[in-house]
Amino acid sequence: MDLKDLWIGEKVKLIKSGRIGTFEGLTKDQKARIRIGDKIFKSKGSNLLLYIEKKKKKYDFDDLTPSGQKLKSFNPVLDLHMEKLNPSMLNVNPIQILDHQIAACQSYIEQAIKLRRYTVTIIHGKGKGQLKMEVIHLLKNYPEVHFHIDTNNGGAQEVQFNF
Repeated sequence: MDLKDLWIGEKVKLIKSGRIGTFEGLTKDQKARIRIGDKIFKSKGSNLLLYIEKKKKKYDFDDLTPSGQKLKSFNPVLDLHMEKLNPSMLNVNPIQILDHQIAACQSYIEQAIKLRRYTVTIIHGKGKGQLKMEVIHLLKNYPEVHFHIDTNNGGAQEVQFNF
C-alpha cells in the first residue's frame, strides 16, 4: 500500500499479524505509525491493508427515507480523487478531469438532498486548491446546505444539510 494514500485516523490491518489499528502519520524514516490499543507500531506500506469496518446495525434513522423506507446503498463519503472516482480518466486533459469531478460532486450532492441525508463528507484533496474552491462554490448553490467545514487538514468538506 502506498502510504501517501492513507489519511490520519483511517483503520489499517497489518498483514503479517492480522491486527487492526489506526494510521497516525509517518515516521522520519517514512514508515507508518499505527496505534493498536495504547501502543504505537511502525510498519512498511507493504505490510498494510486499508481496513473497512462492516457495521452491524439493527436500525439507523439515517438509513431511512422520510417515509420510513430503507434507503438504497448510499456512501456518506465521496472521494473526488480520480484514481478512486474514475481511474480510466487519469491520463486525460486536466480540464476534463476537473469537469468530471465537478459533475460527480454535483450529482452526489443532489442525491444526498433527494435522500435527505443530514451529513456527508466530500474529499477533494489538498493539492493546489482549485477543486476545493469549485466544491465550495458548488455547495453555495444549494439552499439545503446548512453549513460546511474543512476536515482532514483541509483535504475534505464535511457538509451538513438542513431540511
